[in-house]
Amino acid sequence: WVAYNPFAVTLSSPAVAAGRVYIGSTDSVFTAHDADTGAIVWRKDVQSYTSSPAVANGVVYAGGGLGLNMLDAMSGTILKTFDVGFAYYSSPVVVNGMVYVGSFNGKVYAFGLPD
Repeated sequence: WVAYNPFAVTLSSPAVAAGRVYIGSTDSVFTAHDADTGAIVWRKDVQSYTSSPAVANGVVYAGGGLGLNMLDAMSGTILKTFDVGFAYYSSPVVVNGMVYVGSFNGKVYAFGLPD
């Protein structure tokens, strides 16, 4: 299958977890697709996505622009958004129960994973 959006560019690599493929694009739309069929499971209009997402403990971590969005992997509900206040293009990394992400303000942020 092919996911095609004629209005945007996908600059990041997708994340794959639990039978879903998570894709961000520059038109500020983030989608979850069924990994077998490509059907859209959910889509959210949020910040532009320039970084590759990460998935852990049922949460999708993705962002671009000025923030890191934390979305429920099953429903796409935005659980929380963290605004770092500066341009953000790095991809989040999940290691040992923490999510790490860098920003153009010279800082690296660390978040604990939800249970």
